[in-house]
Amino acid sequence: NTTAQPMASAIVKGIVPCRSEHIMKSEGGGTKSVQGFQNGTDAPLNVYWVNYGGKRQRFFQIPAGGSESVSTFTRHPW
Repeated sequence: NTTAQPMASAIVKGIVPCRSEHIMKSEGGGTKSVQGFQNGTDAPLNVYWVNYGGKRQRFFQIPAGGSESVSTFTRHPW
């Protein structure tokens, strides 16, 4: 099981296991922010946003050893 590791510059409130994603959903409002992700594996890694309905939505893929960042809001789980 491969997971994205937040970059050191990102503020992370907590990591929630996938089995708990049914209790999460994006909410309106919040502060604009930039979330960084780093793939420390040797395989591509899909990054998902949890939408307003609580459903996982594939947002982008990080190549092996790569990193990406996304403009988002503090009330949007990834």
